[in-house]
Amino acid sequence: MMSKRHHQTANRAALDDLPTTASKGSLAELAAGYLTSMRPYLDRTRELEENTETVQDVEGAGAHHASLLHSEQVDQCADAVSDVFSTGTDGDRHFLLYELLCQSGDPYAEAWILTYWQDDIRPPFPPALRDLVRQATGRTPSLTPTATELGWLD
Repeated sequence: MMSKRHHQTANRAALDDLPTTASKGSLAELAAGYLTSMRPYLDRTRELEENTETVQDVEGAGAHHASLLHSEQVDQCADAVSDVFSTGTDGDRHFLLYELLCQSGDPYAEAWILTYWQDDIRPPFPPALRDLVRQATGRTPSLTPTATELGWLD
Protein backbone atom coordinates (compact mmCIF):
# COMPACT_ATOMS: atom_id res chain seq x y z
CA MET A 1 0.00 0.00 0.00
CA MET A 2 1.26 3.46 -0.90
CA SER A 3 1.86 5.96 1.90
CA LYS A 4 -0.23 9.14 1.88
CA ARG A 5 2.88 11.23 1.19
CA HIS A 6 4.00 9.01 -1.72
CA HIS A 7 0.46 8.96 -3.08
CA GLN A 8 0.26 12.76 -2.98
CA THR A 9 3.65 13.02 -4.70
CA ALA A 10 2.38 10.74 -7.47
CA ASN A 11 -0.82 12.79 -7.76
CA ARG A 12 1.13 16.06 -7.82
CA ALA A 13 3.23 14.71 -10.69
CA ALA A 14 0.00 13.89 -12.55
CA LEU A 15 -1.19 17.49 -12.04
CA ASP A 16 2.03 18.95 -13.42
CA ASP A 17 0.53 18.48 -16.87
CA LEU A 18 -2.68 20.31 -15.95
CA PRO A 19 -2.83 23.54 -17.96
CA THR A 20 -3.27 26.65 -15.83
CA THR A 21 -3.21 30.33 -16.73
CA ALA A 22 -1.96 31.32 -13.27
CA SER A 23 1.40 29.97 -12.19
CA LYS A 24 1.14 26.79 -10.15
CA GLY A 25 3.52 28.31 -7.62
CA SER A 26 1.23 31.31 -7.07
CA LEU A 27 -1.81 29.01 -6.71
CA ALA A 28 0.07 26.89 -4.15
CA GLU A 29 1.05 30.06 -2.27
CA LEU A 30 -2.56 31.27 -2.35
CA ALA A 31 -3.73 27.97 -0.86
CA ALA A 32 -1.08 28.18 1.86
CA GLY A 33 -1.95 31.78 2.72
CA TYR A 34 -5.65 31.05 2.81
CA LEU A 35 -5.22 28.02 5.06
CA THR A 36 -2.85 29.91 7.36
CA SER A 37 -5.34 32.75 7.71
CA MET A 38 -8.22 30.31 8.30
CA ARG A 39 -6.41 28.08 10.82
CA PRO A 40 -7.50 30.01 13.97
CA TYR A 41 -11.12 29.92 12.79
CA LEU A 42 -10.99 26.23 11.89
CA ASP A 43 -9.28 25.29 15.15
CA ARG A 44 -11.84 27.25 17.17
CA THR A 45 -14.75 25.76 15.20
CA ARG A 46 -13.51 22.24 15.83
CA GLU A 47 -12.97 23.03 19.50
CA LEU A 48 -16.51 24.39 19.85
CA GLU A 49 -18.00 21.39 18.11
CA GLU A 50 -16.06 18.94 20.26
CA ASN A 51 -16.38 20.67 23.63
CA THR A 52 -19.78 22.32 23.83
CA GLU A 53 -22.73 20.85 25.62
CA THR A 54 -25.57 22.95 24.26
CA VAL A 55 -26.55 25.38 21.54
CA GLN A 56 -26.32 28.15 24.15
CA ASP A 57 -22.65 27.30 24.70
CA VAL A 58 -21.98 27.72 21.00
CA GLU A 59 -23.96 30.96 20.82
CA GLY A 60 -22.09 32.32 23.85
CA ALA A 61 -18.76 31.77 22.14
CA GLY A 62 -20.05 33.08 18.82
CA ALA A 63 -18.87 36.70 18.82
CA HIS A 64 -15.18 35.92 19.25
CA HIS A 65 -15.47 32.97 16.91
CA ALA A 66 -17.11 35.08 14.20
CA SER A 67 -14.40 37.71 14.53
CA LEU A 68 -11.81 35.08 13.53
CA LEU A 69 -13.53 34.76 10.17
CA HIS A 70 -13.55 38.50 9.42
CA SER A 71 -10.01 39.73 9.68
CA GLU A 72 -8.42 41.71 6.86
CA GLN A 73 -6.05 38.84 6.05
CA VAL A 74 -8.87 36.27 5.92
CA ASP A 75 -10.98 38.57 3.74
CA GLN A 76 -8.10 39.21 1.29
CA CYS A 77 -7.22 35.53 1.01
CA ALA A 78 -10.86 34.44 0.69
CA ASP A 79 -11.44 37.06 -2.01
CA ALA A 80 -8.42 35.80 -3.95
CA VAL A 81 -9.59 32.17 -3.68
CA SER A 82 -13.08 33.23 -4.72
CA ASP A 83 -11.65 35.06 -7.75
CA VAL A 84 -9.85 31.93 -8.92
CA PHE A 85 -12.92 29.76 -8.37
CA SER A 86 -15.22 32.21 -10.16
CA THR A 87 -13.06 33.49 -13.01
CA GLY A 88 -10.14 31.06 -13.33
CA THR A 89 -9.87 28.33 -15.91
CA ASP A 90 -10.83 24.76 -15.03
CA GLY A 91 -7.10 24.06 -14.65
CA ASP A 92 -6.66 26.99 -12.23
CA ARG A 93 -9.68 25.94 -10.15
CA HIS A 94 -8.71 22.28 -10.07
CA PHE A 95 -5.10 22.99 -9.17
CA LEU A 96 -6.13 25.39 -6.41
CA LEU A 97 -8.60 22.89 -4.96
CA TYR A 98 -5.93 20.20 -5.10
CA GLU A 99 -3.51 22.45 -3.21
CA LEU A 100 -6.15 23.41 -0.62
CA LEU A 101 -6.91 19.76 0.07
CA CYS A 102 -3.26 18.67 0.15
CA GLN A 103 -2.22 21.52 2.41
CA SER A 104 -5.29 21.37 4.68
CA GLY A 105 -3.48 19.12 7.14
CA ASP A 106 -6.44 17.24 8.56
CA PRO A 107 -9.83 15.74 7.67
CA TYR A 108 -11.72 18.51 9.48
CA ALA A 109 -10.14 21.23 7.34
CA GLU A 110 -10.61 19.14 4.17
CA ALA A 111 -14.31 18.74 4.93
CA TRP A 112 -14.66 22.45 5.72
CA ILE A 113 -13.03 23.42 2.41
CA LEU A 114 -15.26 21.07 0.42
CA THR A 115 -18.38 22.24 2.26
CA TYR A 116 -17.62 25.97 2.28
CA TRP A 117 -16.61 26.12 -1.40
CA GLN A 118 -19.04 23.46 -2.66
CA ASP A 119 -20.86 25.83 -5.02
CA ASP A 120 -17.55 26.69 -6.70
CA ILE A 121 -16.23 23.14 -7.05
CA ARG A 122 -17.12 21.95 -10.53
CA PRO A 123 -16.33 18.55 -12.00
CA PRO A 124 -15.24 16.83 -14.11
CA PHE A 125 -11.97 16.59 -12.21
CA PRO A 126 -8.63 15.38 -13.44
CA PRO A 127 -8.00 11.87 -12.04
CA ALA A 128 -5.54 13.05 -9.36
CA LEU A 129 -8.04 15.55 -7.93
CA ARG A 130 -10.94 13.10 -8.15
CA ASP A 131 -8.82 10.62 -6.18
CA LEU A 132 -8.10 13.25 -3.51
CA VAL A 133 -11.79 14.21 -3.24
CA ARG A 134 -12.68 10.50 -2.89
CA GLN A 135 -10.12 10.13 -0.11
CA ALA A 136 -11.49 13.17 1.71
CA THR A 137 -15.02 11.83 1.37
CA GLY A 138 -13.85 8.48 2.75
CA ARG A 139 -12.31 10.21 5.78
CA THR A 140 -15.49 12.25 6.35
CA PRO A 141 -18.50 10.16 5.29
CA SER A 142 -20.92 13.04 6.00
CA LEU A 143 -19.59 14.60 2.76
CA THR A 144 -20.86 11.68 0.66
CA PRO A 145 -24.38 13.06 -0.03
CA THR A 146 -22.99 16.41 -1.20
CA ALA A 147 -20.21 14.77 -3.22
CA THR A 148 -22.70 12.42 -4.87
CA GLU A 149 -25.25 15.13 -5.60
CA LEU A 150 -22.66 17.45 -7.11
CA GLY A 151 -21.01 14.73 -9.18
CA TRP A 152 -17.64 14.93 -7.45
CA LEU A 153 -17.21 11.14 -7.36
CA ASP A 154 -18.19 10.44 -10.98
